[in-house]
Amino acid sequence: MSIYITESDFLYYKELRIVNFKRFAGVNVLPLHGDGNVTIIAAKNGVGKTTVLDAFNLALHGSKGIKQRYNKVGFKFDDWIKKTHNTTVQGEDCQVGVQLKLFDSVIGDVMISRDYWFEREGGPVDMELTVRINGKPLSLEAGESKHNIAQRWIEAFIPLAVSQRFLFDGEKLPDIDFSILNEELKSGLDDILGQHAIQQLNKHLNSIMKSTTKQMTPEDDQNNLDDWFEELENARDEKEIMEAELTQHVLLLEANESRSQSLENMLISKGTEEGENLGKIRSDQAVAAAKLAGRRDELIRAVSESIPFIIAGTPNELNDWEIESAKRKIDELESEKAAHKMIEEAVKKLKPSKKKRPYTTSLKKYRESILSQLKSELESTDNDISPLFQFLSKDDINSLEITHALIKEDITYKANSAVNDAIIALDNHEKLSSLMQAESERLGLENIAKEYKELSKLVANLRVDVVSRKSDLAKLSAFITEIEERIIDLQSLTEKDSKLNKRLESILQIRKIIIEYATQKRAALAKPLENGFSEGFKLLSRKASSVKSVTVSPTDYSPSIGMDGYEGNWLDRDLSATEKQHVGLSMLYAICKLSRISLPVVVDTPVSRMDKEHKGWSVTNFYPQLSHQVIVLTTSDDLSDGLFEELIEANCVGTQILLEETGPATAIAKTTNLNDFF
Repeated sequence: MSIYITESDFLYYKELRIVNFKRFAGVNVLPLHGDGNVTIIAAKNGVGKTTVLDAFNLALHGSKGIKQRYNKVGFKFDDWIKKTHNTTVQGEDCQVGVQLKLFDSVIGDVMISRDYWFEREGGPVDMELTVRINGKPLSLEAGESKHNIAQRWIEAFIPLAVSQRFLFDGEKLPDIDFSILNEELKSGLDDILGQHAIQQLNKHLNSIMKSTTKQMTPEDDQNNLDDWFEELENARDEKEIMEAELTQHVLLLEANESRSQSLENMLISKGTEEGENLGKIRSDQAVAAAKLAGRRDELIRAVSESIPFIIAGTPNELNDWEIESAKRKIDELESEKAAHKMIEEAVKKLKPSKKKRPYTTSLKKYRESILSQLKSELESTDNDISPLFQFLSKDDINSLEITHALIKEDITYKANSAVNDAIIALDNHEKLSSLMQAESERLGLENIAKEYKELSKLVANLRVDVVSRKSDLAKLSAFITEIEERIIDLQSLTEKDSKLNKRLESILQIRKIIIEYATQKRAALAKPLENGFSEGFKLLSRKASSVKSVTVSPTDYSPSIGMDGYEGNWLDRDLSATEKQHVGLSMLYAICKLSRISLPVVVDTPVSRMDKEHKGWSVTNFYPQLSHQVIVLTTSDDLSDGLFEELIEANCVGTQILLEETGPATAIAKTTNLNDFF
């Protein structure tokens, strides 16, 4: 079945149905579309606002949407969904369900429903996903499952990366660092801003490249080629993720190093002013830190060089391990592999003459027999090598001989010295750090000293993490290169002027043009994003009049703000929660204005961290203009002090829903006038 979705003029959420989910026992229906473009869902804290936002994520993207929303290491969706079942609903079999009805101006009415079943005492979770368009289920073709086609249709209709930009928790906005955008966010913005078609075309060309290469490959190697392409695709995806994570960790390390240096300077300057003793302790602590770093390096060398020999037991002569024999056999094995490779290539090129075509089958069996014998011979040679050196190269063994010679004498003494010196250095560093903190507290620098100490630990861990990630990335890059070379070797068997090789050359040229076009398209979108961001910021912040410039990077969409009275990017400051919220909302505003998909916006506790003046400014000026449909999940504090009345007077309020507590573990949703609530 083709899953092509045309661009929508607009899309409305019509109704959200929740069954036995968290505090909502039984069936609860929330009508979402009214006369005004702002739907207000009000509740006291802890009664169900977050549950409604979870229900949107669950209905649209199931486990993927929830995992993306909570983004926790080790998160297990099945455990989570079991805990969401309302505790007041009785019975052995448990059901949790969510259903979202919406209207698209091009497609029509769409219904997405997800139901989860499981036994109260445990066991697996069963899920049924249903999608209906204008009352009719999606059509299936032979070999397609209902679940898979429905999931693919939803992802094409509203991609996860896109929906996550329009379903957000206002309290979490201050935690988003828009100066370090991750790959998922960049991908989502690409999709929202119309780059998705370019990405799809690039994937299609990759598919053609794979099929072309397969046609160029001998039949006997085609199964290997399929495996290589799968490994290559997975490795490239993993590399992209690893590169993005490494970039984030490097930037995070740099930011924390900068903050640590700033705190150190503050301690030095204030310590100089207020106490000579603190200056001396800090000097001693710096010396201790340097010594600790040196001992750490020595300990690492001991762990990698001396200690393994102590554990394994070191012979006086390496010949006791038959090392020379292993080296000879490795040389023989390398020679045999080279010879076997030449024979294997020659055997594969054997073809019967035209007069002897009837004997093709016999020749093929003969080739397979020779290749099988070659493989057996190699395996038997490999098994003759001592298990100690089975997986080492000749260079590894030479390195082992050198290391043995260097540490043959007194390796236990050297290892013990390295460990003991490291322990002493660590004790001294901790003692001086404690003295420095105590003196800092005495001088009123307690908070700075504590932050500096914690930050120092974080920086050390980040440095180790960055080194480890770079190493893993280098290994993966080498693996990718190896697979690419295997594929190129197979391609080289075909004549250079063949039609297949010319097709490959054309595909590579087209891909180069597509990549260049995508880069230019991103650059062209940067200016409209800047204008949208500026417009949104002016609707939100009193500081808008002080803004000198706003720029958005054409490569990763990260914003930069020039502000009167501040040097460099204002976003690099230690922003307040309200300021961070304004930055996040301004980016959302810019995205909404440029989006090729007109989606509703659902926001939980939109102004929770703003003061009274900022709340009024945001509620009356910003939210009504954010999208054609804005669903606000709010407490009484968010729209108090006459703000609700101002929205009513502006004729922008549509449906009003109250989430009302009916018991210790239950709540209901009812449509009502919210005047009394606010």
